[in-house]
Amino acid sequence: IIHTNDLHGNMLSFAIEDEDGWGGAARLATAIESARADSGYEWLTLDAGDACPGCPISDEQQWLPVLDYMNLVGYDAMCLGNGEYTWGLAQTRDFLAAAKFPTLCANVAVAGDGAPVFPPVAVFERGPYRIGVIGLIRETFSEKLYCKLGDQVRSYPVIPIAAALAYYLRGIGCDIVIALTHQGFDHDMEVAAAVPELDVVVGGHSHTFLETPERVGNVVVTQDGELGQTLGVLKLRFTRSDPAGRFALADFSEEFRLLSPDQPEDPELAALVNGYQRQLDQRFSEVICQSAQDFP
Repeated sequence: IIHTNDLHGNMLSFAIEDEDGWGGAARLATAIESARADSGYEWLTLDAGDACPGCPISDEQQWLPVLDYMNLVGYDAMCLGNGEYTWGLAQTRDFLAAAKFPTLCANVAVAGDGAPVFPPVAVFERGPYRIGVIGLIRETFSEKLYCKLGDQVRSYPVIPIAAALAYYLRGIGCDIVIALTHQGFDHDMEVAAAVPELDVVVGGHSHTFLETPERVGNVVVTQDGELGQTLGVLKLRFTRSDPAGRFALADFSEEFRLLSPDQPEDPELAALVNGYQRQLDQRFSEVICQSAQDFP
């Protein structure tokens, strides 16, 4: 599983401790391509939310720079983070219409009719595996972060919905079940302990950097820091003795690949993002008022 979370619109490279050239869409694209080159594994590329909002290059251009990056790289799915709901439900849906991959959110429904705001699950075929992915967000997000959503949506507890959908996905023949969440690492650990029908929890929201993933029983829990400083590359191996039985986790490892200034950039993504930046620079050069005095 190749995974990112909490990119917050950082499509341009940025400075860390006064060193320029960290992260950015062009380095992410190259790192993802490099990870997929390992043909010994079947790959899914996932994002655990808060991909779009947070930087002017994304916020002022209806998230298109981020979505173009994700579409070109070929993400398989993302879950909705609290940030994706910043402008309200209708605009979130309008912006994400440009995504060529499913955006998942199982435990948030439209107030009134109870319809899901986004699809709850997606199922992928990878080699011999049928893989189910559930999108989940912390149930308190609309109350504590975006109160204006209170009359538009209703959110529901993560654990019972994760358990029900994991059971459902097993029932329709999924060999591996992944919870793709935006709720924070501690809550992910709780879900892993409560829902053994899961195999993996790929999380976001708490911006947690890990040395290695955690294991709760046979459930692996991981998260990839923030802002595209690293790329999570999680490798899992499953075995089963009975062809009709459930796969068992045999072993796993993860590398969090640093997207440091010495890492190469994908030229197509670099050109795309630089084009968006030029548009933004032109917009931000517009004079909107004149001050009669200096501001200290």
